[in-house]
Parts: sequence; structure tokens; C-alpha cells
Amino acid sequence: MTRILLADDESIFLEFMQTILNWGKYGCEICACVKDGRAALDVILSEKPDVAFIDISMPLMDGIEVCREVRKRKLPVKLVIVTGHDEFSFAYQAIKIGIDDYLLKPFTREELTEAVQKAVQGLEQAEAAGSEKKLENMGEGKTKYEIMSHAIEEYLNQNYGKKSLSLQEVATAMGFENSYLRRVYKMTKGITIMQKLEDIRITKAKQYLESGNYQNQEISELVGFSDPFYFSKRFKQCCGITPSEYRQKNVKI
Repeated sequence: MTRILLADDESIFLEFMQTILNWGKYGCEICACVKDGRAALDVILSEKPDVAFIDISMPLMDGIEVCREVRKRKLPVKLVIVTGHDEFSFAYQAIKIGIDDYLLKPFTREELTEAVQKAVQGLEQAEAAGSEKKLENMGEGKTKYEIMSHAIEEYLNQNYGKKSLSLQEVATAMGFENSYLRRVYKMTKGITIMQKLEDIRITKAKQYLESGNYQNQEISELVGFSDPFYFSKRFKQCCGITPSEYRQKNVKI
């Protein structure tokens, strides 16, 4: 049986994870449930679970530190980070540590099932391959890139209003090389980081236009365009109509 550790300081999520799945159906059993990071690390050291679901925000020791300690000790446990959307800007720290997967709260039964199956499959592949390096070549790295790309998007969503926002700033904030970040995001999402930034800015502009409370120049400032004329030009190129035409058709009264 695959032995599972659940670590989350919120009782509702611990109970949800325990009861929402028939763990035995997937060849798993829960070996421990804990509510703080120190207890999670103690269980990993003493009980040696195969997979650990670790919440990022926990008392005594946060999930990132737990994962860091596990990787420092080279323990063969699969690490699945559990995080809320408002915490994901910190989750890219876990990329460098080497986590195996992540779950975003609130997650569904299907999302938890997928994470469990992926972890179990990874363990089976590791055993069959007999090599962590070979396992990484069988697709394990894909999850790392997905996490990194999501973290990039979270950073863009939090900072799109800055006119000076550049790819270099994103790279510096996340602690990666500019060129590496570009390649990872393009490979994962099929568009560039700056294209995604413009997409976010246009989407936010639509929301402001629909409110009917802002002029085009104000919206241009709010969403990070340095020039209102350029904003209008790009908006029309992306949406097929001008900001004013969009407002007339979509204002919410």
C-alpha cells in the first residue's frame, strides 16, 4: 500500500481529504494527519510515508521549509504542495526545492484524485526505472514547468498595473534567468510572457469599461499602458472594436 501523510492546519481540509476519496481504491492508506509543519517533518522522518500532501501555511514550520528539509535529507517521499490562490506567489520557491506536484485550494474530488494517481504512478515508474534521473525524463519535469508558469501568471496578475513591468523584473522577482523563464513559459503555454501580460491588461480594461465609471485615459493608466492612444490601438487590434465602442455595447447599468 502507498502510505500517505496529510498535513494542513485547517481541520476542514484535513477532513475533506480524508473522507472525499476511497483511498484504498487507489492502493493507498493514510498513515498520519497533522496540523503543523514540525509534526509533518517528524512524521516523514519516523513513519517514512511514500507521499506527503503539505499545506504551505502552517504553524511552527511552513510547508516550504518542510519540503526544503525533506529534500536536504534526500528522503524519497513524493511532495505535493497544497496552496491557496492568494499564496501561489510564494509557491515558486518550491520549484527550486523539487516538489512533485501541487494542489490549489479549493480543490475538487477530481483534482485530488488526479494528484493521488499521478503520485502513485510516479512511485511505480520510479521503482520500475530504478533511477530518479530516468523518472525525470518520463515527464516529471512537466509539473515543475506548469508550476513555474502559473507562478509567472500570478505575478503578472498582481503587477499588471505597473507601466515599467518588464520580463527582467519578473525573472528577478522569481529568482530565475530571463531567458530560462521565457523558454519555460512559451513551451508550457504556447505564447510569450509579454503576450500574456497584454492579455491580462486587455481583460482588466474590459472590466473597467463594463463598469462605466472610468474614462479611456484612466483605464489606460490603471492597466499599465503608458500611452492612452497606444492602449486604444492595441485594444482595437485585440478586440476588433475601440474601447469606447466596447463600453457602449457592454456597460453594466
